[in-house]
Amino acid sequence: MIEFFVLIFLAGFIMEYVDSTLGGGYGTVLTPLFLLLGYTAPTIVPMILLSEILTGMIGGFWHKRFGNVDKKAVSYVAPFAIVGTMIAIVLAITISKFWINLYIGLLVSILGVFMFIKYYRGKNKSDDPKKIRAWRLPLIGGLIGFNKGLTGGGFGPVSTAGLSWVGYEPRKSVGSTALSEGIVCLVGFIGYWSTKGIGTINWTLAIPLIFGAILATYPAACTTTKIPRRLLGILVAITVMLLGLGVLVNLPGW
Repeated sequence: MIEFFVLIFLAGFIMEYVDSTLGGGYGTVLTPLFLLLGYTAPTIVPMILLSEILTGMIGGFWHKRFGNVDKKAVSYVAPFAIVGTMIAIVLAITISKFWINLYIGLLVSILGVFMFIKYYRGKNKSDDPKKIRAWRLPLIGGLIGFNKGLTGGGFGPVSTAGLSWVGYEPRKSVGSTALSEGIVCLVGFIGYWSTKGIGTINWTLAIPLIFGAILATYPAACTTTKIPRRLLGILVAITVMLLGLGVLVNLPGW
């Protein structure tokens, strides 16, 4: 039993470190991992949402302290992401998981490719307000909220790559994503509970997972600040592409 707690703790720590450093991977990896271990989606998704409420808020706080958060991005993205989340929760009952994962996998992979090209060529050297395309923010918010409400994952990769597409530098994309995700997960958790019922959260999984993830937030925010901008952009892009391909490779029914 102790070994089990340690493994879940390490899974939470490692995936949150990757998520908060490079902008994605926590729910995208942990949701299918727990499914493979035999746990059901109604048990997994609320647990992931609950853990990301805490890690998003705490991680967002540290990112803000390190100057990695753009208030405008959060204020635009979070409300539309909340709307997207609520729509997805209602639709999740009727949409096949195959089509949900296919959609997310393709979207994330394509965004990752464009993001890699942008940073490999050395673009997006600063987040000059004149170069920020604010009209794209509601679109990004709606997409990431929809993804989160459907699967418990898919928020970070789309948000990070999407904010880069809007014109933000990598560290602002990562930090703003972390804070926005905490806000949206809170609403998603409440929405999931009110429409489907959360059942009984498996605290044997949730407690070590949450503690591990919370402890990763500070070092992750610090790492994001110290990595050179262009290198961080390339690393984030590669992470996003790999996550997208991972979702496609593991499509249910294939």
